[in-house]
Amino acid sequence: MSNLVILCGGLSSRFGADKSLCEFEKKPLSLYQFERLQKYIEVKKLDIKIYLCIKNDRYPLLDSKNLESKTPNFIVESKVLSKTFLDHLTNSSSIDKTHIKKSTHSPLYGIYASLLKLQSPCVFMSVDTPFLSFDTIKKLLDSKTQAFIKTPLRSHFLPSKWDISSLDSIKSAILHQEYKLGMLMEALNFKPLDIEDEIEFFNINTKANYKEALELKAKEV
Repeated sequence: MSNLVILCGGLSSRFGADKSLCEFEKKPLSLYQFERLQKYIEVKKLDIKIYLCIKNDRYPLLDSKNLESKTPNFIVESKVLSKTFLDHLTNSSSIDKTHIKKSTHSPLYGIYASLLKLQSPCVFMSVDTPFLSFDTIKKLLDSKTQAFIKTPLRSHFLPSKWDISSLDSIKSAILHQEYKLGMLMEALNFKPLDIEDEIEFFNINTKANYKEALELKAKEV
């Protein structure tokens, strides 16, 4: 079985609210992502399991009574990461306390927690890329090496495929406050996978991006 993890724990500072919960196709964006990808997997009869990686157990979708569809599989970062590991970050005198609030929303936390829990390779994607195609995801899932996506205009470090052999390196990066995915990927010899289409990597970072994403989605129908 392959694992696909949708990272939902970003700070969403430019958006002004938790964008994983913003309405997309009449449902929270995280649920939209889970359902569209799950439907594809079921139709194609693929052996892939999808997870939503969230920060803590206060996430609204954890209440399955509010869901009309199959309940998503969740990875709760705060439950996976040991108290000792988190205390080291919050109590260390060498770490800026204002910085820590932002840093704990780094995708590295979700990547680390997911690999630690699942103990197998995972493909990670951000919740705010609603046009990411399954063909691209499948290309990463099928990769024999740790990999990221490269389009004609830029490199995309999410989505990407990570192996459990990187766990120690990820933990070290977190403890040293080195949160740039590109730097860590370079050190770990990640390989680029070439994709031509730029639009599928459209990110919802701001309210203006959100409006544009809704317009793009409407044009698909």
